[in-house]
Amino acid sequence: MKQSYYFIGIGGIGMSALARFLLSRGDLVGGYDRDQTDLCQALINEGAQISYDLNDFSFIEKSSNNLLVIYTAAVTSEHPQLKYALSKGTRTLKRAQFLGEIVQSGKVLAVAGTHGKTTTATFLTHFLKQSNISFTAFLGGISNDLNSNYYSSGSEYFVVEADEFDRSFLALHPHASIITSIEPDHLDIYKDYQAIVDSFTQFASQTSGALIAHESVKLTRQISYGFSPENDWYITDLELTKSGTNFKIHAKDSSAIAVTVPFYGNHNLLNALAAYIIAEEIVSFEKLIPIFNALPLAKRRASKLFENNQVVFYDDYAHHPSEIKAMHQLLRSRYQDRSITAIFQPHLYSRTRDFANEFTEVLGLFDNVWILPIYPAREVPIQGVSSELLLNGDSSLELISKEEVLSRISVKAPEVLVTLGAGDIANLSKSIQKLLEQ
Repeated sequence: MKQSYYFIGIGGIGMSALARFLLSRGDLVGGYDRDQTDLCQALINEGAQISYDLNDFSFIEKSSNNLLVIYTAAVTSEHPQLKYALSKGTRTLKRAQFLGEIVQSGKVLAVAGTHGKTTTATFLTHFLKQSNISFTAFLGGISNDLNSNYYSSGSEYFVVEADEFDRSFLALHPHASIITSIEPDHLDIYKDYQAIVDSFTQFASQTSGALIAHESVKLTRQISYGFSPENDWYITDLELTKSGTNFKIHAKDSSAIAVTVPFYGNHNLLNALAAYIIAEEIVSFEKLIPIFNALPLAKRRASKLFENNQVVFYDDYAHHPSEIKAMHQLLRSRYQDRSITAIFQPHLYSRTRDFANEFTEVLGLFDNVWILPIYPAREVPIQGVSSELLLNGDSSLELISKEEVLSRISVKAPEVLVTLGAGDIANLSKSIQKLLEQ
């Protein structure tokens, strides 16, 4: 009998990439999701059977003898779908464990870090794809050139995002790894920052080969990168152009290499450098250098959705203070004399509570900020925690409902506008784009 797979939360970006992998090899794939998204519809078009009914157990029922149920770390044992599968004696695995099983057959190139995983993994995927390497990639976002979060040309290598949430990345034993950053986050899982560092240290120890880490990360045997000449690899001579950024890459004891990328933002340059360093473990630099010219960003990563003479509109996934600061730096470097308005949707009650002061500080960098209600994702409300926590007396920050946004844009006419957040603000961004295109 053919093996069947069922994903609880199949519309999630990480889950859907695994579902696409199974569909591509002809397996029977089903799943549940609470939201009818474009990604779910794409999976249905590719052959998945998806239900949006929490109490629809038909796929599990008919396939239970030869079924593996895969669920995310956010799904508890009380979830009706998981509860039903367990009652039937069906084998179940967390997504991270299943990913660990899949990639055992090849060499894993893992991208870890509090920020920048998806962008870096997308860059690495493009380097390897253009170099005709046999590999499979599972991405945490939709690559603009692939229009997918999954790519496969073989299985010699696996490009994966190593997620620190719930210590998921400890299910991996990489051939080589990148660590882009280690900062406080997911404090609902980790008791403190030291616990996060300990988890990353454990992940690093499970990497058998090259360990490539940003200059802010202090681990043993790492290959460091950044802007300082003290690093093993570093960047100099930044020049912004109308179509991107020119800069030079230096490695210790070798001559500088001049490259051009079609995007902006110091954080994105560092992500490109990290992807290049790990790719150079496999491909000669002569082949890699021309590929910089067309490196694609992922969707919702510094995505410019609209521009005319009056307004420029960007959308970004930033949901942590450091990510918001990086996006502000990108916009301010490009639009030095223009007013920048941010629309921010806080993501998770716990993160809003834990970083309230930091959010207020970085949001204060913008000229105007409209703050939406908190997107709860996996969480239930926490008493006393709301978007109002972020105001802190700053007159440039104000609360706003989603329903008010479009009319506010029409009245206020922002010069530079950016939507920020990891929740369903992406849907609002599409509505804003349509408004501006009228």
